[in-house]
Amino acid sequence: MKTFIESSEWLQRVLTLRDKCLGISALRSEILALRTDISGLHTDAVELKAETSLMRNNLESLADTNGKTAREFRAFARAAERQIAAVRKLDSITLQDKGCSGHTRETLIFLHIPKTGGTSLDSGYMQPCFSDAQRLCETDLFENDVPVRRHVFSETERISRIFRIPYWEVFRMYIDSGLIPTNLSYYAGHLCFGVHRALPTPSRYITVIRDPVDRTVSQFRLWFSLGAIQCSLRDFLRSGAHEVDNYQVRCLCVDGWVRDHCTQDMLEEARDNLARHFIYGVTEEISRLLTRIRAETGLDIPDATNEVRHLNKTVVGERVHCGQGAVFQDSSHLVCNADLTQLREMNVFDTALHAFAAKQRGS
Repeated sequence: MKTFIESSEWLQRVLTLRDKCLGISALRSEILALRTDISGLHTDAVELKAETSLMRNNLESLADTNGKTAREFRAFARAAERQIAAVRKLDSITLQDKGCSGHTRETLIFLHIPKTGGTSLDSGYMQPCFSDAQRLCETDLFENDVPVRRHVFSETERISRIFRIPYWEVFRMYIDSGLIPTNLSYYAGHLCFGVHRALPTPSRYITVIRDPVDRTVSQFRLWFSLGAIQCSLRDFLRSGAHEVDNYQVRCLCVDGWVRDHCTQDMLEEARDNLARHFIYGVTEEISRLLTRIRAETGLDIPDATNEVRHLNKTVVGERVHCGQGAVFQDSSHLVCNADLTQLREMNVFDTALHAFAAKQRGS
């Protein structure tokens, strides 16, 4: 019995020793793995040190370059300031010679929103202030209501809207291609805000805002007479065309022609652009707008107190202005009161923009 017990105790000690050996072996494996990790960390540290040294050298080189660039820029800025001062002096002399002292020389951009009375303003009052060599106007592309020159305004609009490219970028492409000159004093046409970004000189916009229901119905009737659409106003409203979705707000936003739907933020952008970049008015008070243009630009336009000449007022049975011989048709049967109500509901942002323009200008 004693021998058996002693044997059991011996076996127990053997088993305990074995467990300790296994633990030592596992510990040894962990130590070897840790040593491998430490070796890897050492390698990473060496590489990081090399990268840090390279980065420090690059930063020192960049600092030297920036110092040189900064010195060159300061020299350029001083030279530019001298040139600007010389140009301002020359402009001051030139403007005084023309009897326009006190008015800054700016490129004028007439952003003509369709069916707002813009043709009367442009052709009847603005264009006579500029020679053919000083202006690029949409109506100048026509003779006897027929286009006789390449219609760059129509092309740029189609490209912008079809390919969803901001209008001013398309405008700049045409400038880079030599199709639109940049040394003019006056541009006028169905444009979208942002054209000034493509021009090398300071610019000022002019535009007219109209009640959106009146404007859209007028455009619908014009397009119907031109054969561009053959449907009722109700179908036109369902077409998804930009012209029925707060089109005036769209025209006053940089991305207005590439956005799927008009939104509140676009209205806010349009108001801000109108206040900061435009001489503007509303269709109901064109004569007041003419007075402001004359006061703010110094242009010798006809006296705004006279009756405004309506050059594109459509009358049933008469030829459409720049309509290639088309005659304005009676389409009143295609418009009903329910459609007008829907049109008003679809153009709440244009309605707000028109109210803003009218209120700000006291009309």
